[in-house]
Amino acid sequence: PDYPFDPGCESAADNSEFLNNPVACGPMMKIKQLPGTNMDSGTLDGTSTSTIGTPCGGGGNAPAVAYVFNLSQPKVIQASTDDSGTMLDTVLNIRSANCSDQDAELECNDNIDGDNSASKITRSLQAGTYYLIVSGYDNTESGEYTLYVQWFNGEGASCAEQTDCGPGLMCRQPVGAAGLICAQPACNDGLDDDNDGKIDYPNDPGCSSPSD
Repeated sequence: PDYPFDPGCESAADNSEFLNNPVACGPMMKIKQLPGTNMDSGTLDGTSTSTIGTPCGGGGNAPAVAYVFNLSQPKVIQASTDDSGTMLDTVLNIRSANCSDQDAELECNDNIDGDNSASKITRSLQAGTYYLIVSGYDNTESGEYTLYVQWFNGEGASCAEQTDCGPGLMCRQPVGAAGLICAQPACNDGLDDDNDGKIDYPNDPGCSSPSD
């Protein structure tokens, strides 16, 4: 039932018995489980390639590797290849469980800025299975990379203070909530928080922006 007998377990410390679909992101792309350390290093080359294109790049048989992870509750993921060990122009892409489907893309990023060809991506995710793809910008890019992942409480998760919640979320008690949860700002939560019959920016004159 456990490691090493369960193929869904990568080690005795693996807290998930989730079994990979080895061709979920295409027949030529290697899929790894996201390590418990939330970081990994490797080399992007022709042994693992992607046919999944995004508005940010990738696809076209660019070198790529996918990391699968399974969330039991909502989380905010923040992933980055911004490290001295990253030696190529990377693209990050988060996809839903049907990884190779055209509509599976949730978020992508190419360059952090005009001077930094590493990638950084932040996304609020509900419970479920996802794939984080690290790829070269095109099929001419190859080399070593280092990936870092951070996790924060997602929308609807309980919290005690602001630092518990992911970027863009506030630790507060929205209308109808039993206690403090990670939630969208009051001007972007779909609720009439001040009971004036007007909901969110720009409809509520008390809101100066969606992040108010």
